[in-house]
Amino acid sequence: MELSQLIIETRKFLGLSQFKEALKLLKKYKSQFNESCEFLQIFGETYLENGKVEKAYEFLEKSCSMDLEGHYGSEKFFYLGQIIGGSKGIEFIDHGINQLTTKLQQNEESSEITKKQLIKKLNQGLFAEIEIWMTDLCMEPEAETKCNELINQSLTIDDSNPESWSLLASIRISQQRDQEASEAITKAWDLFESKKTGLEDNNNINTGELDSEDLSNEYVELIQPLITLARFSIELGLYELGGVIASNVRDIDEDNVESLYLEGFANYLIVKKHQYDSKFPNYDADQFDGFIINSGDVKFNENLKQVKLNLEQVLKISNQFDVDEDIINHSQFLISEIGDFKIDDDLDINIDENNWEDKINSDEE
Repeated sequence: MELSQLIIETRKFLGLSQFKEALKLLKKYKSQFNESCEFLQIFGETYLENGKVEKAYEFLEKSCSMDLEGHYGSEKFFYLGQIIGGSKGIEFIDHGINQLTTKLQQNEESSEITKKQLIKKLNQGLFAEIEIWMTDLCMEPEAETKCNELINQSLTIDDSNPESWSLLASIRISQQRDQEASEAITKAWDLFESKKTGLEDNNNINTGELDSEDLSNEYVELIQPLITLARFSIELGLYELGGVIASNVRDIDEDNVESLYLEGFANYLIVKKHQYDSKFPNYDADQFDGFIINSGDVKFNENLKQVKLNLEQVLKISNQFDVDEDIINHSQFLISEIGDFKIDDDLDINIDENNWEDKINSDEE
C-alpha cells in the first residue's frame, strides 16, 4: 500500500473512533515507512488516540526532529505540545502556529482549497493551545485573556467554522457565562447542520458513493465534534437540542454508542425536568437530582420510549463490543429509573434493533 493511501485508511478508522483498528493497520507497515516523518506523525496520533502517551511521544518527537520547518505538516508540533503540556507545550504549539501563519500569508494567491486546508490546520493549533490554557495553565492570571484572544483569532480567520463556535461555548461555560455559551452552541449547530446537509446533498453520501476520499473523511470527521456539542447542550440544559444533535450523529455512523447514550439521556432529562417543574415551580429546575420521574405520564410517552430504545441498544452493543463502563452503568441506572415502561410495537423510532445482530452475523460469515 502506498503511504498516501495508508494515511487515508488510517484517518477513516480514527474518524470512526476505531482506534485499535487504526493502530493494527499502521503496525503492518512500520518497517516499510519507519523513516517517513508523515508516517511517524500519524503513528504518534494513533497511539495518542489509544491512550498510549509514551509511545505517542516517541513517534511524534522523532517526527518533529526530522522536520523542524514543518515541510511535511505542522500538526505534529500541536500533538507533541499537547502531550508535554504547560508552558513548554505552548512553545511547541506556537512553533507550528507560526509556520502555518507564514504559509497562509505566503499563499494569498493560492486556491481556496489550499487556504481552507491551511486554516483548518491553523485552527487545530489554536484549539490545542486553548486546551492547555483551560487545563494546565488555568490558574495563570492571563489564562482567560489568552483563551479569549485565541478563540477570537480563530473566528477572525474563519467565522463559519462550527468547531470554533463550539469551543467558544466551552470557554463561556468555564467562565459561567451560560447565555453566551448557549448562543454559541446554537450557532455551532446551525453551521454543523448546514455543513452536514451540504455534504449529504452534494456528494451522494446517502448512497455510499462519495466523490472523493477527502469528502468521505470530512463527513466522518463530523462525528466527534457533534458528540462534543451534544454534551455541551445537555450540560447547559438544552436537552431537546442535545438529543437532536446526538441523533444526527447516527446519520454518519448508525451504530455510534455514545450518540445512542446521549440521545437517550437527553430524552430522560426532558421528561424529568418538565415533571419537576410542574411539581416544584418555585425551585431551581437545574437541581432535580434525586427526583424520580413518573413513567406513567402519557404526555412524555414518546420521550420515554426513545430513552428505553436507545439505552437498551447501548447495552446490547456492549455485549459484543467494548463500551465505556461509565456509559454502561449509567444506561443501566436510567433504564431502572423508568421501570417497566412498555414500548409499543408500532412505534416508529429511528433505531434498527436488529442491526447489530445482522452485522455480527455478516462478520462471522
